[in-house]
Amino acid sequence: MVAGDMTDTPAIRRKPKVWEIARALLQVSRARYGDLELAFFDLRPSGERSRSEVRRLLTDALQRLSAAKGGFGELIADHLRMVAVMSAPRGRVLFNLRVYICPFDGAERSSGHYLASRLIWAATTLRLSRDRIAHGLPLDKARIDAATKEAQLRFLQQFEGWEEWARALDLTPPFEV
Repeated sequence: MVAGDMTDTPAIRRKPKVWEIARALLQVSRARYGDLELAFFDLRPSGERSRSEVRRLLTDALQRLSAAKGGFGELIADHLRMVAVMSAPRGRVLFNLRVYICPFDGAERSSGHYLASRLIWAATTLRLSRDRIAHGLPLDKARIDAATKEAQLRFLQQFEGWEEWARALDLTPPFEV
């Protein structure tokens, strides 16, 4: 190392994490309600992008999660780092980055209640999958699917008209494992 060379300082020597790189490259926005905060970015084509619309619906979803009993706000805060709004099939998460891939179409684009339920799905999927991976266990899709449906149903049952939402989300018990 040359005298005065800064390349050996801990801050520079450390390799940046993928999360840090992605965050620097993408324009990240945040939705907040009370103590809950969720980062998001919108990767849809420029004519379809609307950060204000995504923020409004995510804030509505966070408000519903905060109002519900059962630790749903904590579930989201602890296990879901970001929502990536992009054209993609529904039902995807990025395990290492703890990101929910959200097509933001249909009911996700018009209902904070539906979006809150999808956030519960994503956070529960991430929590259970990462737990199994950490313990060297294979992913058990059937058990994870059943657990995510049960979590969504517990959330929905706290609100009036939950039966309609449960049918729309195909959350009719018993859930097969």
